[in-house]
Amino acid sequence: NGVKICFYPARYHVFQCSIFAMGDICSLIDDEKADVCIMEEPEHLNWFRPVDTNSWPQKFNFVVGIIHTNYKAYAREQIFGMVVSPALGTLSSIMVRAYCHKIIKLSGTLQTFASEKEVVNNTHGIRS
Repeated sequence: NGVKICFYPARYHVFQCSIFAMGDICSLIDDEKADVCIMEEPEHLNWFRPVDTNSWPQKFNFVVGIIHTNYKAYAREQIFGMVVSPALGTLSSIMVRAYCHKIIKLSGTLQTFASEKEVVNNTHGIRS
């Protein structure tokens, strides 16, 4: 019956210069409507995910993550970046590998998250 776009409660965090979800996003979606989920920035959506909730693959039949931001490069530019950047890269890989069936990277310059699940594709009109 078409595509449904859902918005969720979130908060801007000054230190990270980012918006993070507040609460369990999966709980906002009815189980009978949970077929395919296309997540923009899946690693970002899962950094502060509630622990005691269903994961995306438990909720949805198929989860696609679209990745376009090089968070490792952003972290490298911050205080303690040489320590934070590799840790953030590892955490992001774990999040994406655990919660996505397929990963679409908008550029081949982004880190490897799960090579067996990844494809580079121009979904937003950005050229590499």
